[in-house]
Amino acid sequence: MKQLIFILLIIMLLPSAACTGPVSGKAIKGKIVDAETGQPIEGAILLVEWTKNHGFGNTYTTSEKAIEVLSDKNGAVTIPGYNDSTAENPDVTIYKPGYVAWNNYWIFPGYKKRSDFSWIGGYVFKLERFKSEYSYIDHEEYVMSCIHSGLANKNKSILEKTYSQSEYQEIRKELDKKQERK
Repeated sequence: MKQLIFILLIIMLLPSAACTGPVSGKAIKGKIVDAETGQPIEGAILLVEWTKNHGFGNTYTTSEKAIEVLSDKNGAVTIPGYNDSTAENPDVTIYKPGYVAWNNYWIFPGYKKRSDFSWIGGYVFKLERFKSEYSYIDHEEYVMSCIHSGLANKNKSILEKTYSQSEYQEIRKELDKKQERK
């Protein structure tokens, strides 16, 4: 009987250990590069945000911790760990003006599920240049959903501010063109 209880206890603890993943308490290093040229991108903003679901049926989500780091001249970034076994694996969003925002769950355009990311050291984040056929309006919706813009956290202001300032004019032009067509 004791062996059965021990086995059940281990089975119950395994999922919670897997949820914290390698970002729990351990820093992870990576590199941000231009997808086409492979050249490092300096000054890209990497936002890591841990969220937590609350309430019966996970009725609401809060931002538990957000960290922003900038890539150095070699495109290198270090993602600090976070010790909280109840937080979900974090969302990672990277933005640099002139590029499509990168997210560890979704790919722009089209919100296709990303399947090429894993929490390993040395991961290379490849940013694609923003193409003329892409919509700035759609990109804004994508970025705002990736960074959980509705969840307040003062530690994600660099990405929000940089994004807003760099793409506002293009979004405005696109909206004006849509209005002219009506």
